[in-house]
Amino acid sequence: MRIGTFKSLFGFLLSLDEPIMIVGHAGIGKSTVIRQAAQELGRSVKTVLLSQLEPGDLIGMPVVINGQTVFTRPTFLPDRPGEVLFLDEFNRAPLFVRQSVLQLLTDRQIGPHRLPEGAVIIAAINPSDDEYEVNEIIDQAVLTRFIWIKLQNDPTDYYNYLVQEFKDATLARAAVQTLINFEVFQKDVELPKIQPNPRAMSKAVKILNKAKELQIDEEILIELLSGVIGREAAIYLINQIDTVVLNEEDLYKPAFEKLRKASPTAKVEVLLRVLAYGEPEKVSSEALELYTDEELASVLRSVQADMEKYMVGYIKLYRCHFSRIRRVLAVS
Repeated sequence: MRIGTFKSLFGFLLSLDEPIMIVGHAGIGKSTVIRQAAQELGRSVKTVLLSQLEPGDLIGMPVVINGQTVFTRPTFLPDRPGEVLFLDEFNRAPLFVRQSVLQLLTDRQIGPHRLPEGAVIIAAINPSDDEYEVNEIIDQAVLTRFIWIKLQNDPTDYYNYLVQEFKDATLARAAVQTLINFEVFQKDVELPKIQPNPRAMSKAVKILNKAKELQIDEEILIELLSGVIGREAAIYLINQIDTVVLNEEDLYKPAFEKLRKASPTAKVEVLLRVLAYGEPEKVSSEALELYTDEELASVLRSVQADMEKYMVGYIKLYRCHFSRIRRVLAVS
């Protein structure tokens, strides 16, 4: 995802109230864009480098008050509603630190310390490849706690940033062209292998439900869902939403718009249900005219493959629409 796109979606992402994991190469501006985007929304950011912590640092220092041991609240934890907790270098942290953070992701609490209302957790990692000494994250319990987003810099976004920061378009163009020449913007990153499960699917449904209010490009939506349930499942889910479900009444009293939008498979399946269990004589000629010859030929092949199930219904349909069916028989 381009940095500019990420910034435009930042408010939407925070509204999901789910931990976010940013994956991107070193130096692309992950920390900067999070601070800038949060500032534009009036939110402050508290940053902690997990690679420098031990589990005890997350719980706080023990002190004795009135004869009881209590743990002081770490200064890096948000203490105001709506603050952003930025966990940088997540995959450089030792395993026991990452396991301690798991409670924070799950319960919004670590030890005795709870996050305030509306506080959001954003973590960042460098990709697990030959360029970085990092710990690969393969634990599905960790993977499914986040919305994973791969962040990439783009010549246009970077040019706009330089102009805004240094007020010099000439230097900005020279800098961008140099990075283009050395193919810096072409570096891609790969997300870990994310698999769908009920917890992850609940996040996906939350994203889709909240996205109804916005006009989010479908490819961007698929990218967001890919970081929750994996790309293959994301595409399948989107296709399921767009699928038009037909019933027998749509053929008796033709639902023209539904039939035009329905997939060939849906049209074949509903007509076969009518032949097997419905009232084929009630199928309207107008509905049948919305079937292509190939779709009707597919129905006829299914009839031939299971004549016991479909033949009685097929005969009834043929008697009412013999000219349309004979047309298909002539070319099939």
